[in-house]
Amino acid sequence: MTKFPILAALALSAGLFAPMTADAQSKRTQLRATDAVDLNDGRAYVYYRSNGRNAMQFLRSVTPEEAAEHAVRRTEALTKARERYARQLRNWEANREADRKRGINSAKPVEPTDENFAFAGPEADNFVEVNQGRVFWNAKPEYGYLLALEPGEYTIVGPITNTGQALVGTCMCMGSVRFEVKAGVVNDLGHLLVAHELSAGDVPELAPHARGDARAATHLMGVRPESAGSSLPTTIPAGAIARVDYRAAPKMPNHFGVVINRIAPLPGVIAYDEDRVIDLKQSGFMDARNPPITE
Repeated sequence: MTKFPILAALALSAGLFAPMTADAQSKRTQLRATDAVDLNDGRAYVYYRSNGRNAMQFLRSVTPEEAAEHAVRRTEALTKARERYARQLRNWEANREADRKRGINSAKPVEPTDENFAFAGPEADNFVEVNQGRVFWNAKPEYGYLLALEPGEYTIVGPITNTGQALVGTCMCMGSVRFEVKAGVVNDLGHLLVAHELSAGDVPELAPHARGDARAATHLMGVRPESAGSSLPTTIPAGAIARVDYRAAPKMPNHFGVVINRIAPLPGVIAYDEDRVIDLKQSGFMDARNPPITE
């Protein structure tokens, strides 16, 4: 089995991503139809259908243990950066007068602080990129994708791909859905629907939201949960399928620096009041700064 690609370095508003560790990469696999599915390997299998060969990005939520480990690593890195700064400052002060006489205006080193220190976020290893060409099931115009991942909570980031020269696609930064995947079963996401440019008209869930401003239809995305009688590849035993429970996800940073949008409203799960995300399962706004919805 071939491991699917994970972006090696991503520019973030909060800092820079470091390359994904080999340990994290070894836990994730994107499967083809000829690959074996071992439900006893401790990983969570995820299956979904898409209305085309669509790249996709998911983000696994950071666990408390990961957050604690990240805090330790960041503190250690900041300490070393401050030690380097002290050496650089001493050298700058020792050579400043000589540089001035030579007409060199050397810049004073910038002291690293907790606020300005660029360090990969705790989620750096948790992005999962789906290669659009590595399909598990080919039933044109529908395609099925099967992943083996670490169990946990995941959020749909959006149809974003690495072309080798640039990151392209759209982040569902302004509203998305999340779900938990468990080991020992094939977690069924249903259909992840992507409308490119102005082609949303052939996707019922997206058509009402693609009208008006043409820019709003760029990589608009929607979810159609799995339903009874939904088609499955014969290589996936029906008894192994577990339907995921979608929940609204809060707004997220534009980690990839791409176009932003939001997932189309999903009945019973997510809706919007202008630019605010409404969690329909909790009957409230996702943004705690906004007042809760009252019955």
